[in-house]
Amino acid sequence: MKPLKALSAALLACLSASSQAQPSCSARSTALAPTVIELYTSQGCSSCPPAERWLAALPADDSVLALAFHVQYWDYLGWRDRFASPQSTQRQREQLAVNGSRILYTPQVVVDGQDRRDWPQWRPAARKPAPLQIELRRTGPSVQASLQAGAASPARLAGWWLRSQRGLETAVAAGENAGQQLRHQHVVLQHQALPAFDTRHAPPLSFRPEGPGDVTLLLTDATSGKPVQALRLACAN
Repeated sequence: MKPLKALSAALLACLSASSQAQPSCSARSTALAPTVIELYTSQGCSSCPPAERWLAALPADDSVLALAFHVQYWDYLGWRDRFASPQSTQRQREQLAVNGSRILYTPQVVVDGQDRRDWPQWRPAARKPAPLQIELRRTGPSVQASLQAGAASPARLAGWWLRSQRGLETAVAAGENAGQQLRHQHVVLQHQALPAFDTRHAPPLSFRPEGPGDVTLLLTDATSGKPVQALRLACAN
């Protein structure tokens, strides 16, 4: 029996060590919804670096949730944006029906679902009370979300899980930005759409990031497509 007991003890110790090695962290939204700012950009666009610097200078607190989506349609100018993806390009196209823009262009700034061509002059306004609360928790390789809906919550929600990274740099060797060292913040590198669901009977919401970075849950009104609530988990590496 002694060898069996020793084996059991070793197995328990191994499981305990494995559990402790898995990262665990959490975040909870506040009573006020953050301002969601989406930047559609490209390393091949000569007018995009100022917009990226503007995005990087936004408040680094929970009042603003910034996301940079790199699109592919300027790659033909001679430089292939290593962060561009068909998902980001398609997202910009689909959001035309929500944000009021009639064309795809860069740099495009969308604030709380509204196209804002006056972005250089835009300043954060008073935040609105959030109609629902989000808690994100990572245990092991996955991030789980729990929702608490208030009386003002939309009847149906949709949205996205997004993985992004900060402090990325690229030395651009060709195209309109040739010779520049570009620095990027909040670059979206992974997308997972959430089909519409009943707010009061939300399905289990989970996401498995495929690499390092922050994880964001962005919830929208399933009818209007406008952001309702968003939360970033910044300890999801």
